[in-house]
Amino acid sequence: FRDLKALMGDSSDNVPGVMGVGKKRATDLLVKYKTLDEVYKNLDDITPTVAQKLKDHKEMAYLSKKLVTLMFDAPIDLDLESMSITNLNTLEVQKFVRKLEFYSLLPQIPTGMQMDNQSDFIMQENFTLKKMSLKKHNDLKEIEKLNWQKPILLHAYCTQRFGRGLSYLLASDDGKTLHLYKASKLAKLKLKKAKIYGYDTKQLSQVLFDLGVDNIEIEHDLKVAAFLLNSNLRIQTLSVLASQDLGYVSELDELTLEEFVMKADEIGTLIFKIKQQQEKNLKGMPKVIKLIKDIEWPFIPVLARLERAGMALDTKVLKKLQVDFEKQIKALEKTIYDLAGQEFNLASPLQMSNVLYSKLKIPTAGIRRNQKGYSTDAQTLLKLSRRYPIVSYILNWRELSKLQSTYVEGLLKHVQKDGRVYSDMHLTVATTGRLSSTNPNLQNIPIKTDVGSQIRQAFVAPKGYKLIGADYSQFELRLAAILSQDSNLIEAFNQGIDIHTSTAALVFNVDIKKVTKQQRYLAKTINFGVLYGQGSHGLANLTGMSYEEARQFIEKYFASRPKLKKYQDSIKASTEKLGYVENLFGRRRSLPDINSRNLRLKAAVFRQAINMPVQSTEADLMKLAMIRLDQKLDKDCRQIMQIHDSILIECPDKKVDKTKVLLKEIMENVYPKLGIDLKVDIIVDQHWPI
Repeated sequence: FRDLKALMGDSSDNVPGVMGVGKKRATDLLVKYKTLDEVYKNLDDITPTVAQKLKDHKEMAYLSKKLVTLMFDAPIDLDLESMSITNLNTLEVQKFVRKLEFYSLLPQIPTGMQMDNQSDFIMQENFTLKKMSLKKHNDLKEIEKLNWQKPILLHAYCTQRFGRGLSYLLASDDGKTLHLYKASKLAKLKLKKAKIYGYDTKQLSQVLFDLGVDNIEIEHDLKVAAFLLNSNLRIQTLSVLASQDLGYVSELDELTLEEFVMKADEIGTLIFKIKQQQEKNLKGMPKVIKLIKDIEWPFIPVLARLERAGMALDTKVLKKLQVDFEKQIKALEKTIYDLAGQEFNLASPLQMSNVLYSKLKIPTAGIRRNQKGYSTDAQTLLKLSRRYPIVSYILNWRELSKLQSTYVEGLLKHVQKDGRVYSDMHLTVATTGRLSSTNPNLQNIPIKTDVGSQIRQAFVAPKGYKLIGADYSQFELRLAAILSQDSNLIEAFNQGIDIHTSTAALVFNVDIKKVTKQQRYLAKTINFGVLYGQGSHGLANLTGMSYEEARQFIEKYFASRPKLKKYQDSIKASTEKLGYVENLFGRRRSLPDINSRNLRLKAAVFRQAINMPVQSTEADLMKLAMIRLDQKLDKDCRQIMQIHDSILIECPDKKVDKTKVLLKEIMENVYPKLGIDLKVDIIVDQHWPI
């Protein structure tokens, strides 16, 4: 086994092995020669190409064998008495596990390491779960008796998305008594308005939409509040929040229907208690509270409506693309194999590395090496593609293959019976507060490539409707100008001057009318690059400049934009001091590694700190615009997708002109206090506007 691993390696454990020798070849060698030593004694009898690989990587083979060998001579004295868990402080164990955020381990702690009973543990944590009384109902009249003028605690058990498989609804209007209702008896409520709080109010809003309640006000959302308090919290399940906020350990996620009914009183009580704890935690954060009330809570029902609307797809277009892309992929594969002089697995980084660097002898100076050989990642191949045609074809193959599997075939799998595709839109994934789309991801379809444009053509408006795309122009650059208070930059935007040409004129010290296309391109690259804290290496990679040229160009850029440089330096200083960075509205992102001794990690955190206020402010302004659109749009017009700085509307033909005016008015005046003119470009089409 050790000799096998020495030859074939093991990427899961970073064991390199012999590059170019896989499991089959390693097995054949050991069947014939029995041991690694015998393999190396018989190199003359082995196929020359394989023998050469073995010679070249002999040192790595023996190092690999050492890596997979269990060492029995480690100087460890085993003291069984000290390892006894007879007197284990189980409370400290559970505290430690929670501190490390290993929440999924809590229910798995062995019986001997748990408290004798849960309540003892809870009391030691200064929290006792006194469950609300639970009443089960089959009568619609009972839910109508709830005081819907007050915030209602709501939790639903759904077997399908959007509530269309609703089994149970759990509700309380007083924080003392919980009411459990069977969905089959709910039919349509006679309510038109509801004020609610709960764990996932986006889903709850969709449940209420299905029950005929259209006007929904959010009082509190546990999941979103947890994210606002700590955007680095990657898992925000109800179990995690109960453990984190209350010290209460229970498995409340992915329950069966029977388990949900059995634990309904526990679930409802915890929702109420976590809400109280989160409100305490938010008291010292007045800007975040304002953000919550003005933007985050009002936006949740808007997003619920958008997610529920979906987007219409023309499957005929997708099926045709599927056939066309398959032909193009096969043609690219043939070209690559011809240039390589052999067939190989294009999806294998190891085989591709062997072909490019060993067989074709592409120089490896400056190319990063990992356990699978020299790097074949996108950034590395992009550099090589300028000189080696095969690499350019490989990049094209990768892009087309990804689009085929992720979007063409992926979208066909997600089309529902009504001809529409529904994406999950998340509020608690991107640390900047941006929306995130999954299942399927409709935000990442490439916009600048021909194939990406072809895929977008499959998204259509129903008969008698049009799609209206409204896109902020240079949104992030305008926000950078405001946040840095660069008056020259603000004035240039307000006068409608092309900002990239203006920047080029400053950096290259030429008249604005004499700026060349190349100068404007470089200025545009760095204009956007500074938003992400891009350094000399990044600019050099993007533009083909040398490192020194890129360094000098950045120096000139900041000399021409001193206020932007001063602003970025102040962000770095405040983040080092506070450990977090915030946007215009007070949304925070914690950056605990800002004071790391690892200089590479610290530089990456600085880039995040510089980018966050701009991108996050953009995200919150988009939410504000969507809230106002939701209030003003006619009922037969609806928002169906948001992609960071653009909104997509589905609208009847006869209302297109009216809706265009409304879109422009609301989006360009979304936040008058901003102090800079916002510009919105609008395109109308039968397909997703490009």
